Amino acid sequence: LKISLELYKKKDSCQEEVICVLYDLSESLRHTLLYKESLDRILECIKLCTETYGPSSLYLAKSHELLYCLSLKMGDVKTCILPLDKILEMMQSNGARNLEIAHSYHSFGLQEKYKDPNKAIEYFEKSIEIFTEVGGPNFLLSVYTYQRLGETYNSIQQYEKAVQAFRRAIEIYESEFEDSGRHIRECRSLASLAGSLERLNRFAEADECIRKGDSILAQYKANPTYVHIFYWDHTATYYMNRAQK
Repeated sequence: LKISLELYKKKDSCQEEVICVLYDLSESLRHTLLYKESLDRILECIKLCTETYGPSSLYLAKSHELLYCLSLKMGDVKTCILPLDKILEMMQSNGARNLEIAHSYHSFGLQEKYKDPNKAIEYFEKSIEIFTEVGGPNFLLSVYTYQRLGETYNSIQQYEKAVQAFRRAIEIYESEFEDSGRHIRECRSLASLAGSLERLNRFAEADECIRKGDSILAQYKANPTYVHIFYWDHTATYYMNRAQK
């Protein structure tokens, strides 16, 4: 992406191409935890978007969304950050697809998860609402939002609601992968559900979740992933809490 950006700039390419690469580069840098460099690129992207399209465009909205996410990762970024409702309004007015808006609500929920759990829940529920409108009640893309929603309810000790969210995630996995083998990510939801049930003293149900998770994980034994680490970590905590060392 850095090479592409240099080439586009040298060739005086149209600004739209440069904006696209700047945005993708900033996003990639964020995912590799290079936040300062990501911030520099997205600020450059916002400046170019404004010069090219004016005060409102889809790329400008998406760039401000990324800037908002970076600001929470880095702390107090000394720059102008648009309120979330303004970002969403700009996205909608510039033809953002419903799925893009649903993903934005999910992203905002992730950023608010530890800062303001109640606000995060609001964003996750809005994301699920849009996903359901687009793809129905068992739309696979909503499964990650249900997982995060359950985790957020856990963080504020609303375990019954956490159980409901994790069960919905598992139901979607079962619906989508019933005939083709279970998805490894279902183990994450099963481990999370077991933890919530354990806090509610519903040990038999929790034990059944662990048995199901062990069974699914065994199918992927040859190729360990971060899901294995998450599952083993949560399962170890579960057994420790049950004094089954």
